[in-house]
Amino acid sequence: MLWCWMLIFGDLPIGEKRIQLVGSLSDFSGWTLVLENGESQAFSVEGSIALNSEQTRGFFEVRDGQNQVRYIGRWNDFSQNPIQIQVDNKSFVHEVVSVNRYRQSSFHVPAQVSAFDLEKDSQAFQQTSDVLKQTASIHLQKTNLGGGSPILRGVSGNRVLLNLDGFRLNNGTFRLGLNQYLNTVPLGFLQSMEVLQGPSGVQFGSDGLGGTVFMRSSDPFHAHPRLAYTGSVSSGETSQTHQISGSYRSEQWAVQAFGFFRDHGDLRAGGSEGVQDPTGFKEAGAGLQVAWQNGQHNRLKLNVSGTQARHVPRSDRVISGRDLQWDYHPQDLTLTSLIWENQSAWQGADSLEAGIAFMNQDEGTERISARSPQRQDLTRDTVDNQQFFANFHKGYSWGQLNYGLDYAEDDVTSEAFRRDLETGTESESEAKYPPGAAYSVGGLYAMADVNWGGGWFAQVGTRYATSRFEGRIDPPIGAVKRHSNALVPRLFLGRSWGQWFVSGGFSGGFRSPSLEDSLALGFSSLGLDVPNPDLGPEYVDSLEVTARWRGASSWVQAFAYWADYREFVDRVPGTYLGQSTYQGEPVFMMANVGAAAIRGMSLEWEKDVSRGWLMGGDIAYTYGEQDSGEPTTRSTPLRGNLFLLWQGEKWQSRLMCQWADHQDRLSEADRSDARIPEGGTPGYGVLHWQVDYPLNPHVSFQGRVENLADKVYKVHGSGIYESGRRVTLGVRARLR
Repeated sequence: MLWCWMLIFGDLPIGEKRIQLVGSLSDFSGWTLVLENGESQAFSVEGSIALNSEQTRGFFEVRDGQNQVRYIGRWNDFSQNPIQIQVDNKSFVHEVVSVNRYRQSSFHVPAQVSAFDLEKDSQAFQQTSDVLKQTASIHLQKTNLGGGSPILRGVSGNRVLLNLDGFRLNNGTFRLGLNQYLNTVPLGFLQSMEVLQGPSGVQFGSDGLGGTVFMRSSDPFHAHPRLAYTGSVSSGETSQTHQISGSYRSEQWAVQAFGFFRDHGDLRAGGSEGVQDPTGFKEAGAGLQVAWQNGQHNRLKLNVSGTQARHVPRSDRVISGRDLQWDYHPQDLTLTSLIWENQSAWQGADSLEAGIAFMNQDEGTERISARSPQRQDLTRDTVDNQQFFANFHKGYSWGQLNYGLDYAEDDVTSEAFRRDLETGTESESEAKYPPGAAYSVGGLYAMADVNWGGGWFAQVGTRYATSRFEGRIDPPIGAVKRHSNALVPRLFLGRSWGQWFVSGGFSGGFRSPSLEDSLALGFSSLGLDVPNPDLGPEYVDSLEVTARWRGASSWVQAFAYWADYREFVDRVPGTYLGQSTYQGEPVFMMANVGAAAIRGMSLEWEKDVSRGWLMGGDIAYTYGEQDSGEPTTRSTPLRGNLFLLWQGEKWQSRLMCQWADHQDRLSEADRSDARIPEGGTPGYGVLHWQVDYPLNPHVSFQGRVENLADKVYKVHGSGIYESGRRVTLGVRARLR
């Protein structure tokens, strides 16, 4: 009843809001509070301020005497009065994340969230997926150098959702297994990445069973008018990267454009393992962003980008001897999106974000099997995707309400050919996806954060989701059209007081059967996958607990979760043309095999040791088991990071140790996977060192040495060894 009253009549009066800054500082002279409409008010010397209720809407910033942002928050995250804000530690409490489809302080998110600011540290990464290597709870698997598939809470592939600016990158052809699609998003196009671990069924719908990788594109209005060049060279695979960008900004208009080229050579592993052939490939891309704003209330943003990669080898298949060639060629993604943001308060919402997007994914393969060296198989699959979303946010004195709808539709064109390498003749063969293949997902959702005093809060939400796939399979099956629906809940309770935040609750997730699961015919790592049009959705019910503490010079956060999967989808033996093998390869099909349970924990910490020195680390563990007693596929081992950072007046140096225990808990699929050594993947510990040096405001340099001891090591499930000792030198130059 209270919610209905608020939706109709708006906020209840909340009176005067008071803020008190706390920390080791004794003098807050020059510190200001900046409201969302641009108004500012000075703090007292003691760090206190008072505001009336008309000013306490939306977001606010706390800036110090040098006008540097020291804190960003949303009024509705705080129920206590006065509001106490810790301002000493910059590394954690000031992150603003959007994984719940509205901006909020990461300290108050009742979930595990990792945030990466790419505008500060993009020189260190060769590819977009490499950003995720920094966090132990995100297991980044690489089948090949062009790959990079995040494993979140024990699951991967299309059980992890990739999202850009609110638009789904996942489509009906995303593989259940590991994939490379994250790298089709250009790194230079992005401002930040956030990883929400745990089911995101309410916020984003299908596919986010293990979590969601949420990417935010750059904002042209935040770019200073300039030309810029970013480049790097690396010894590990004799690679080079080059990017040129330019931007322009006026009061109402902002434009930003970029183009990049990367040439990756074959990657050298550590020790005597030597060069891994084939691993190298080339990629290029470009993008344009145009934004228009009308004061503080309306903004339109147009994004256009495209990436192309050519002859990206599936290294594990060739190195293992199963194939003489397996190249992804082409591997292209183009995106056009238009986003409208409106901050004009009206009865139903304080803010609105709506968007429409068109994507085209063009993916082909070229394969020569070692069993048939005289024949080359060629495939080409094109996905045309259209989607839209509308997200509304409303703040009340009791909390906030977020609601909206989204919809995405895929049309798939698939073809395949067989080339006789002795005669050069080509003939048409069975395409991976049938004629008329189409896939769509959509839903309605609502999520509310309710504060009832004393720091106590509840987050409750639900989504009604629907999906469809169709296609025409050869007789006797014929035309196939399937619908599925799901109702997904979310409920968390928690409390924030002083330096502490604790929450616990339940979240649901689901994955609709896709074209790849149900109608695809093609080779995978294990053999030939054949269609199963009767496949149903899979679901996950997850319980998790979050605890955070922040002090004047340190912070700690810990997470534990229990995820139970129902109607779990996995490969089972099948038949094709009445046979259990085809061209010497075993035949499989996807099926709802039963249940699985995945448990895990992680711990992260950071501490200012002394002036200029910072140290920290993290550790994560996952244990997965199917109801048959067999381990879940690619269960990740115990792993972690330790780092020591020195920050000087002009430059900084960072030493990091990454380690992982051995993993010998293998499923039947793991034991037959050429990417996993017999008996399991050995453990490892490696050191990396990085130095950042800004020469002046216009030029900065970065040096990075990975695997200082030149060790041979492999991330569990990966198809290639990680780089041996690799030296990377980067430069960033800006011309105003």
